[in-house]
Amino acid sequence: MRTTRRFLQLAWAFLLVAYGSERKQPSAEARTLRRSKFMNIEKKIITTDKAPRPVGPYSQALVVGRFVYVSGQAALDPATGKLVGADVAEQTERVLENISAILEAAGLGLEQVVKANVYLLDMRDFAAMNEVYGRFFRTAQPARTTVAVAGLPLDALVEIEAVAVLAQ
Repeated sequence: MRTTRRFLQLAWAFLLVAYGSERKQPSAEARTLRRSKFMNIEKKIITTDKAPRPVGPYSQALVVGRFVYVSGQAALDPATGKLVGADVAEQTERVLENISAILEAAGLGLEQVVKANVYLLDMRDFAAMNEVYGRFFRTAQPARTTVAVAGLPLDALVEIEAVAVLAQ
């Protein structure tokens, strides 16, 4: 207890010396502007019957400003809500069809995707997923992260989320 107290006293003394004892606070106007900038964000929910309904409390996609955030999609059949595809290639195809349908509901296509995150159950499936992914993103390939995960909802082999940009 005594060591912790001494450490905090020294840390405080250092901060006073490093930054001065009179730290300026932002004006009330600046605080209000900063707060209102983030509190009044307009979000538009995107839904479509051409993609599977969410299996939890989330939206298929959200439009925030000029960005469209597509929730992670598994290889669910939109009509039945059941997982389809026996292997990662088939599942990747269904996932990207689902993402395309959601983007279409937002008035966009895969060409407007700027970032994708791919979650694989097994990194040994990377080549099969990548081959199918490449067929969907022939031009204007987005930035992408691919990681292996310990598990995915509904025992899916792959899940992909995307961020797209609306035209000005």
